[in-house]
Amino acid sequence: MSDTTVGNLTPLNIFEKVNMTENMTHTEPQYEKSCCEIRLVGEVNNQTVFTLCDEIDLAIDYYQYKIVEIQIDSPGGAIASLDYYLSKLERWKKKGILISTLGLTSVASAAAMILSLGTIGYRRAYSSSQLLYHNARISKEKFIATKEGLISESKALELIDNRLQNRLVDHIFDNKINKSNKITSMAYLDYNFLDKKFEELTTPIEATGISKETLKLSYTKLNSFDTFISPNLAKEMFLIDEIQEVFEFKGDEAKLKGI
Repeated sequence: MSDTTVGNLTPLNIFEKVNMTENMTHTEPQYEKSCCEIRLVGEVNNQTVFTLCDEIDLAIDYYQYKIVEIQIDSPGGAIASLDYYLSKLERWKKKGILISTLGLTSVASAAAMILSLGTIGYRRAYSSSQLLYHNARISKEKFIATKEGLISESKALELIDNRLQNRLVDHIFDNKINKSNKITSMAYLDYNFLDKKFEELTTPIEATGISKETLKLSYTKLNSFDTFISPNLAKEMFLIDEIQEVFEFKGDEAKLKGI
């Protein structure tokens, strides 16, 4: 279940949302904090995602927050649940809502996509956190299939991977790389603390400059490794914007701006 904090108070029960929004008169956030902090903890499934989205809607529509921070600690989960969240994300963006994301300890798979698809400039992870990006997979008990069935499943997984990768690349390229005059190539890391294979990740971008195609190639390679990476590498690959120390206490605005 997700955990919502508005200022120092817990907002009204989500099931009261419909009655309250009918007579809504608020035009400004109702508590001192300018950002509503909501936690997504546990698997990304229908229950946690529906609750998360309802809480965000409540913060936006009743409490009139313009900034929502999703604090994430999740092993990932179902693609269908992620797709539901992404459809809601588009609606929030059209309303001009800023969705800040923060990786707490472990953020994997579908949860990592939620982290990286937050508003550019407001995607953070604790320095001690671990992040995992990988391709879609089949997870079914007693999975049995013919070779024809496996071929069909493989094609379906490939379509999912392409769709999500394209969305991530478009989001990062259009809103971060293409709007910055300072980014001309991906920075090179000191890979002494990483497996040698991660050196491959920046090669195409360093050699040819940044384009959507080379960015997608790097993300495709990262996904194929299917292993946890540090926030440092995630930042170098534009998957997050800032790294925050666990015990770094700042004001709301400063924290969101990374200053």
